Amino acid sequence: MDQVFLNKVNTLIEANLGNEKFGAGELSHELGMSRSNINRKLRSLNKTSISQLIQEYRLQRAMEMLRQKVATASEIAFRVGFSSPTYFNKCFHEYYGFPPGEVKKLEAYDREKTKSVILTEPSAGRSELLTTNIMKAKRKRLIPWIVFSVLLVMGVIFSFLYFFKADLFQRSRDAKNITITDAEISIAVLPFINLSNDPEQEYFSDGMMEEILSHLFMIGGLRIPSSSSTMRYKGTKL
Repeated sequence: MDQVFLNKVNTLIEANLGNEKFGAGELSHELGMSRSNINRKLRSLNKTSISQLIQEYRLQRAMEMLRQKVATASEIAFRVGFSSPTYFNKCFHEYYGFPPGEVKKLEAYDREKTKSVILTEPSAGRSELLTTNIMKAKRKRLIPWIVFSVLLVMGVIFSFLYFFKADLFQRSRDAKNITITDAEISIAVLPFINLSNDPEQEYFSDGMMEEILSHLFMIGGLRIPSSSSTMRYKGTKL
């Protein structure tokens, strides 16, 4: 019953295809149903309204005519019930994602599938009407931009790594040449905590402390308290 209803609606729209004044009121009168009942039924079937259904059907018929090259885009606009070619171009572009003039670039198109979509599924997805050729063309146009974007990102990354490495190298050289007085800076290494819960591993935390102290002692002018001075903080929360 639902398919019979859709077929009847399609037949009425097709019979009034070139009538720009044929809209929701006229369709309601022809079906002998109120607008609210028709809208309720259409929304339950394909989630569309009367006006949207009529416009989509006209655009799908326009697509078929453009594929068959029966007339120019402006002439087809009037044939499918659009009084303004400009408005037709706008609606066509919004529905399919490209203007009517691009249709001629689609070399391969399955007309039997299009006919089935138009007559039985007026609200069929727009992506089904985009052929393989137009998708390939779009991908070809995107490839240069993708390559450019990848190269740009790689350039930014390599530049950042280069300057970051150069900055670290310069800081390392500056650190070796700096002269620090006792009044400027001093540092103390506090005892490390043994987190292993194994008292026999205590030597490891103490050895780590001594190893760090040995490296710090190599910095000239830096005052380093000995481990014997800081060991009294072992076991405290300071």
